[in-house]
Amino acid sequence: MSQFQDAQVILQLYELRRESRLREARSFVLGRFKAKSVEELHELCPPGSEENASFRQVLTYWDMVSAIVKRDVVEKELFFETNGEITAVWEKVKHLIPELRKEFANPAFLENLEEIAKGREAYLNVKAPGYLESLRERLAT
Repeated sequence: MSQFQDAQVILQLYELRRESRLREARSFVLGRFKAKSVEELHELCPPGSEENASFRQVLTYWDMVSAIVKRDVVEKELFFETNGEITAVWEKVKHLIPELRKEFANPAFLENLEEIAKGREAYLNVKAPGYLESLRERLAT
C-alpha cells in the first residue's frame, strides 16, 4: 500500500471516531468507566443499558481497527503515531479481559485489540520512555 493510501485509511478511521454515538461511547469509556473487576463492570454496564452499549461499541471499534492494522492494511508505525486513544482504552480494560474471555467462552475475545495495543506499548517504550507510566497515573485518578 502506498503512503497516500495509508494516510487515507488513517483519516477514514479518524472520521469514524467522530460519529456522534461513538463519540459519546468514547467519552464514557475514557471518562466515567472505572470498573476494577468484572463484577463492577456488570454493575456499571448492565445488559441493555446505554453504558453497556457504549462499552461494547468502543471495544469492538478498536478491535476492528486492530484487525485492520494487524493485516497490514495500514502501516503499523503510522497507526502507532496517530492513534493514542487505543492505548488509553486498553489500559482501562486489560485487567478485565482474561475473565471476560472465560465468561464468554471465547479465548480470542479482543485478541486483535490486545495484540496491537501491546505493539503500540512496545513502540512507546522506545519512542517515549516514561509515557506509559504517566498515562497510567492519569488514568488511575
